[in-house]
Amino acid sequence: MSNKELKRLVATLERDITFATSSDDILRAAQKAKNFRRPLVYNHKQPIAIGAAASLIALIWIMAPTLGWSFLPRWDVNGNEWVVFTNIIFIIIAIFCFSRVFLDNRKVAQIAKLAFQKDALLDNNLRIKAPFNAQEMQIRFAEFDRGNYTRLFKQVIGGEYKGEFHTFTFDYYHFHYVDKRTETYVTSSNGRTQTRTRTVYDKFDRYGLIIPFKYAKSLQIYRFKPPRLYPQSYSTGSLRFDKLFTVRSVDEMQAAKFFKPAVVVALEEVANLFQHLNIEIDATGLMCFSFANKNMIMGNQRYDFTKPVEFYDELAGQTKLRLLDRALRTIEQVLRHSDSNF
Repeated sequence: MSNKELKRLVATLERDITFATSSDDILRAAQKAKNFRRPLVYNHKQPIAIGAAASLIALIWIMAPTLGWSFLPRWDVNGNEWVVFTNIIFIIIAIFCFSRVFLDNRKVAQIAKLAFQKDALLDNNLRIKAPFNAQEMQIRFAEFDRGNYTRLFKQVIGGEYKGEFHTFTFDYYHFHYVDKRTETYVTSSNGRTQTRTRTVYDKFDRYGLIIPFKYAKSLQIYRFKPPRLYPQSYSTGSLRFDKLFTVRSVDEMQAAKFFKPAVVVALEEVANLFQHLNIEIDATGLMCFSFANKNMIMGNQRYDFTKPVEFYDELAGQTKLRLLDRALRTIEQVLRHSDSNF
């Protein structure tokens, strides 16, 4: 099979997977890769050979004066500009050849990743939604009052959880924010020291779930301190919990009503599973379950188009999002013990 045939197949896979709306669509695309009967890897022997040769020639020309090889023109800009120019050409050829090898196969890997991620969403009945309005969410939750320069939602994915005791909708989000600051640094040149300033942009990402929660309001449970805090502090009486989390509320009675022993235990169990875990319930009864883990909806991809048969079988199976499931089961526990009907 030639690289031209592989290139046509890759273009077809990219189109089919990009516009796929069901798991069957993705499997039909993966079947085309399976029918190719070999790994989807470009044969780049020729560009590798050319790149290696160009690199070797450039290296020899640069090192010749050091090694005392006088049979080559010297690498010297004074009077030998053509040597410099020729060597630059060889270097460009080497970079081009090796970049082609890397980029071609990288594209195939990216298409496989897209197929796996879309299939994982479809397997778990998740759907991509329009991003939240960052300004509106900042007003509702202190969690989103971060970033003095930029704040935005890069991704929102909706779903429904059907548990043993509760069924509820949820939205998974990826929140990105940037802090702008000025820092001072010192430079030294020709014996002179100068103090300068520069602008630095610190970029951060947080992830989480938004869930309807009608059993409490205006409550913060956090490990990663939010920019705004409710006025009342609260202690649950559990040494372990109070060491892990800080609790703030508008009404101490509201907090006392929320923290039943089973709720305290449920949150203790996941405190170290979710990095920088915060839970906030706003004034309208909407819960924000936020953390720093970035792999909640990625799944565990084992294969790609370098092993088309195995990758097809992986896509045909059910992809489990274990971290998402753990978070939703924890939220169901909190709902269950907050609901007076249970």
